[in-house]
Amino acid sequence: MYTGEGEIIQLLPAVGWQALYGNPSFDDCYTVPLVTWALVKMDDGKTDVVGLVLVEGFAGEMVIAELGDYFMNFLGPGEDPPDGNELAEALESLKSIFKERDIA
Repeated sequence: MYTGEGEIIQLLPAVGWQALYGNPSFDDCYTVPLVTWALVKMDDGKTDVVGLVLVEGFAGEMVIAELGDYFMNFLGPGEDPPDGNELAEALESLKSIFKERDIA
């Protein structure tokens, strides 16, 4: 997985894609539209594709969606976020990851 080091080689359309984030404190989740996919060449020569989202409150600043603490998954065009039991299971999984990483 891409860790933030390397060079963007190419940008690819991400029309309709969203990053899904969980909020265990409120037992909820939310989505953020992807701005673009980026093909990245890492320092070790390997390549990876990452999703970029805009940072709320910072005009024009993009960040890698997967590196956010609350990132859960990507949703493709037309996919809905989980709800009910599926959401509860996903948030429990996220809570256990937070506990392992000692994230509040």
